[in-house]
Amino acid sequence: MISSGWSIIGPKGALVPPTGGAWQRGAEEETRPLVDSDVEHSSRRVTLQASARILGQVPKHLTATFKIAFLVVGLIFLVVSGIVLVELELTSSLINPYKGLPVKWQVRPKVTRVSFVSLGLCADSPRCGCAVESMARLNPDVVCNVYNILDNNETSPDNFTGNNEILSRYPNVRLHNMDGYRYFNKSPLLSLWQHRREVSREVLLLAARVLDLWDNSGANFDTSFFTLRKASLADIMGQDDKKIMVDTKGRVLSVRRPCHAFLNELMMILNADKDKVRKMRARDAIVATLDDFCVGDPTECPGVTILPERLFCTSSTPGRLPPDNHHRFLDLEEFGADRCVWADYKRGYPERYLRRFCPSYSFRTGVDIE
Repeated sequence: MISSGWSIIGPKGALVPPTGGAWQRGAEEETRPLVDSDVEHSSRRVTLQASARILGQVPKHLTATFKIAFLVVGLIFLVVSGIVLVELELTSSLINPYKGLPVKWQVRPKVTRVSFVSLGLCADSPRCGCAVESMARLNPDVVCNVYNILDNNETSPDNFTGNNEILSRYPNVRLHNMDGYRYFNKSPLLSLWQHRREVSREVLLLAARVLDLWDNSGANFDTSFFTLRKASLADIMGQDDKKIMVDTKGRVLSVRRPCHAFLNELMMILNADKDKVRKMRARDAIVATLDDFCVGDPTECPGVTILPERLFCTSSTPGRLPPDNHHRFLDLEEFGADRCVWADYKRGYPERYLRRFCPSYSFRTGVDIE
């Protein structure tokens, strides 16, 4: 039975209200929203599924592009990571170059630059020439630089006067002729050269050697001794970049980096009161610098290593002379056996022995080596 207010059943069973009447809620009306909701939900579900299928169908060329881009980014990441790791390893090796290496593979850095300084022509002094030749002959892998510091009144030849043989025999010898003012110019030691007549020759020579190491680093040797045997400079002068190696008499100065603080202190000592410098010897300047720089025991001085005195021969008996074969490296056993490497000219070496070490020079009399 149809309730009051509903008079006509329209097409497809729909209820139509009478003309001018109002909608009346009935049982049939309550079921309509449920039917509409189900249809709408089904439509949404079908639409979402279709959209998902459409979005999931990515073109193949785009997929390949994404893969290539991903591989490129991965390779870039690996390369950058490798570079960073290598830089970190190099940095750690600079701090400790032997870290992580077996003892037999711990190769010490070699000294490849050696220098000698002469006031005047080195070739005019057989002693200076023998110091250079003996080092160059026994250490062919080391470049030996010879600095001839000349006065204004002296000539400046292009080679060793009368001794071209040493340059032709030893390609590792380099000759540098320089005017004294040019050599000391723009340095705190220029006043020493300007007053060179008032200071000792060995102090002026020490000042020139200090300037050489200040600018170039390496190992600088005095010309008052010659080399007896092939020594491993890596063992004798192997130290880290922050240290300088000296002997208490100033015969050898070795530093791996220029502008070392010890050299600056030594220049201050040499540029001190002129009255003190006039009475000073080279060893006095070295000792004074060690006292000021180390403030205590020089053997426990940070940044300084004292060269063992046993490397310098204390006698010249034939039994201590090296054998004919000089092509040997000085090992730790030889250090322990007190095998000396350098000898002083004033230790009585006969002329026949000097010719063995310096074949390019002829020692005529004892005056030549004194």
